[in-house]
Amino acid sequence: MKRSIATLLVLLAGVGASSCAGGMRSADPASPVAVHDVAVRVGGKTIAAPSVAHWTAVIARGATLPSAVAQSGQTPRERALGFLMWSAWVTGEVGTHGAPVSEASIKKALRTQEASFPSKAEFASFLKTSGETTADARLEIKTELAAAALSQIAEGGNVSLAPTEARDYYEHHKSQFTIDEERYFEIINELSLTVAQQLKREAQQKHAFSRPALQESLTRSHWLHTEPAKRAIEGAIFAAKAHAVGGPIEFLGHHYSVFLMTSIIPSKLRPFAAVRGEIEHQLTTEKRKRAFTAFANAWVARWKARSDCRPGYVVEMCRQYPAVPDLEAALHNAGSVAEASLDMPGGH
Repeated sequence: MKRSIATLLVLLAGVGASSCAGGMRSADPASPVAVHDVAVRVGGKTIAAPSVAHWTAVIARGATLPSAVAQSGQTPRERALGFLMWSAWVTGEVGTHGAPVSEASIKKALRTQEASFPSKAEFASFLKTSGETTADARLEIKTELAAAALSQIAEGGNVSLAPTEARDYYEHHKSQFTIDEERYFEIINELSLTVAQQLKREAQQKHAFSRPALQESLTRSHWLHTEPAKRAIEGAIFAAKAHAVGGPIEFLGHHYSVFLMTSIIPSKLRPFAAVRGEIEHQLTTEKRKRAFTAFANAWVARWKARSDCRPGYVVEMCRQYPAVPDLEAALHNAGSVAEASLDMPGGH
């Protein structure tokens, strides 16, 4: 079974050396390249055209890269550009926050993943088949670690509530904290009109049905969303008083129903003290989401403006592309994606 190169632990130095000896250029987008080889500039980094070609070939062979921006329907070349630019964006951004990915963390991830292969020979065979190099694996892992760190930075801002914010929300949204009125009743369905009238008379005298009935309950919110065929019956149930007998009510043609109201539990507003904690949690969560969205939007705008792509290499993340890529979900999921990929043996 093939495994994602990003899930590997230790890459064989001999394999990496032999790959480079074959004339393959470094796939690291930060590597210095000749001007005529530059496909994309991201801030002070360059992505070389040979690097794009290399990653395109790797993806075409079935590799799954740790790029949260990959979309279905993209060509291998578009996915390669997306990965290399995503890598430059996330590694560049964490550096501005004073949290660059350390060499030690990359080595640790590589060592941790080595155990997913029974032997170095098996890994060497995989590496040869995939067309990837030691430098490729390091770049993938560095990208995942940077994306996870950036996701934590985006989610880690301080959020506080004003002293009266929870109370104000409660006063303006009391319906959210109101326990529905609930009605309990017995009902008999699919009766002829004559039988329904007889059962109703008996129930009014004895306060009970003379034959088995269904034990049911309804809440008012359920009634407001019920299907039209049941609306007449349920409307009568909510109009009835406690212990009243209702019907006959026509239901589905020539069938009739009768019911006996057994008890009514009125609606009740939960006190503020009982719901304060959940309100504060909800408001804090909403503020964090808004802060995360603002961070993601600013990050995308900042790095898109820094991404200059040569004709023939323009994708959604380039400043030459008119639309703004929606990477908020990608950034939000980056932490869990990296954790799953680095901690577990994976597959292409």
